[in-house]
Amino acid sequence: GLLAAPGGKEPRASPAASRWPLTMARKAVATDASPSVRAAAARILSAFVRSSPDSPTTHEVCTELVVHVARDEQQDAAGGGLGPRVLDDLREYIFGCGAKARAPEILKLFASVHQCGARSLLPRLLRAHRRAVGADRQRSDAAELAAQLLSAFSAAPEPATMSGLQALSQAAPEVLAGHLNALGVFLAVGSTPGVGEEVLALGACRVLADVLQALGSSAARALSPWAWSRLDALASRHSSRLARPAM
Repeated sequence: GLLAAPGGKEPRASPAASRWPLTMARKAVATDASPSVRAAAARILSAFVRSSPDSPTTHEVCTELVVHVARDEQQDAAGGGLGPRVLDDLREYIFGCGAKARAPEILKLFASVHQCGARSLLPRLLRAHRRAVGADRQRSDAAELAAQLLSAFSAAPEPATMSGLQALSQAAPEVLAGHLNALGVFLAVGSTPGVGEEVLALGACRVLADVLQALGSSAARALSPWAWSRLDALASRHSSRLARPAM
């Protein structure tokens, strides 16, 4: 139908002509949620990301792709709506040219990954990047991405985007190992923390737990004495929501 390109090829997109196919893809998925329609819609969304990675609309389109992945996981479809080309377009958006400037948008995208429950997406992206560039380059790029995301988060710490760091810590905890003390800053809460302050501390506890568990026997040396003291202080608050996560 309208979602299929002649000869079965993927639809081409350009900044000038991309909104019409996006609109048609969204309408098609709204009326027909079959796997074939969703897969075709994902290819159109992906083509937009490929052709216009720095468009103001691209973050929204990437978030729609995340929703596709989450829906596939809920239906045990093993990511059927996210073919290799779609995965590669997302990989280029996250690791490719200009990604450093997109760090705030990528952090929000990772937050959507966490909130939608698309748990397979980041591990798949990391594996795809490893196949594309090799193990050493993948580790370097992932570490650089972690630093960029943490910098973007520290510049504007928000409870909503803390979940973006949680998504990364679940998929690749080792890349955050060098940033634990920066995250430890968010463990310093008042005696009666506000909701936002408490959510940030909860998120920091969960990220730290993921990373410290991955570090194994070296975990004790990964945090500064100050950060450990803050965790101890939170754990001693028996009436606080933060006590159990800090343990």
